[in-house]
Amino acid sequence: MVIPLALVCALGLVLGYLFLNAKPEPGVPLGASAAVPGGTARVKGIVPLEDDG
Repeated sequence: MVIPLALVCALGLVLGYLFLNAKPEPGVPLGASAAVPGGTARVKGIVPLEDDG
């Protein structure tokens, strides 16, 4: 019982460290320009990744 509890605690510490130290980046609405590595980008539309038909 002690080993699984230790693994859950260690996993929680690692995930907490990763998610709490991540730098949040602001979202960009459609049609707006945003700074990206290497220049700026403009969001013109959304491209679906799946075909529903």
